[in-house]
Amino acid sequence: MAEEFEAGKFVEQREPGRVLESFELQGHEVNNIRYAKIEDFEGITEVDKARWKERSELKNVPPIKASVIETGELELEKGDLEKLHKNMPEKEKEIRSWYNEKLSQCEEGGIEFFKKGDENLWKALKEESFSDEKKPFFLVIEVDGKVVGYIQIGGYFNQPEDFEPKDAIRVQTISLLPEYQRRKIKEGKDQEVSIAHKLLELAVNEVKKESTSKDKSKLVLGTHIWTPQAVGFWVKEGFKRDKSVKEDDPYHLTMVKRLQVDK
Repeated sequence: MAEEFEAGKFVEQREPGRVLESFELQGHEVNNIRYAKIEDFEGITEVDKARWKERSELKNVPPIKASVIETGELELEKGDLEKLHKNMPEKEKEIRSWYNEKLSQCEEGGIEFFKKGDENLWKALKEESFSDEKKPFFLVIEVDGKVVGYIQIGGYFNQPEDFEPKDAIRVQTISLLPEYQRRKIKEGKDQEVSIAHKLLELAVNEVKKESTSKDKSKLVLGTHIWTPQAVGFWVKEGFKRDKSVKEDDPYHLTMVKRLQVDK
């Protein structure tokens, strides 16, 4: 059973389960984007499990599309990318092995595996993200009562104070079940946007309402060259590669986007 929250204990806008927006989705009746709550834990972990399964079964890692590179947002030299892609087969083995290990662990351990292994999420949904603006928060996409995706804003719990740049808010994770990754929802009378776009937009709007955002000037995230679909999404959303970051992993990209906050 879910734990009860004392009135006023949580940050006002972070009320567990509070609906931010309802939307139309063909073939479904009740569709919401809302704050997560403790009952969503299993649904969120199913989304993570689907992500691990999808990537562990990937036959090969496709290259980043030329159209993404040509925007200049990544500022990667063509020769450097060619070198990385040439070495991709070995990297693929490492990546696939890691996802297979994760998938095996969660299938064998079930929900208890996540409770022990993902303390970040468990602690957040139990209480901490609702009572402290400095802690990460989670929004979920709910379709006909089922969690089909989520976003985490903020880094890890109990991370060192100097882990993040003082002027940045981290977009830690955005993840959807595979069958919803390319679905569109209506925006106004005749416009459609991706579910992922709407999820990110609402999460950023919530960030701007919090007092801790007043001294923040940018959003920051980490992604990888071996997830070209994700790289393309972030570029489309206005993120650029942060060249000031010295990457330990040449396949990793740190990306940033300016955050406009009303003072």
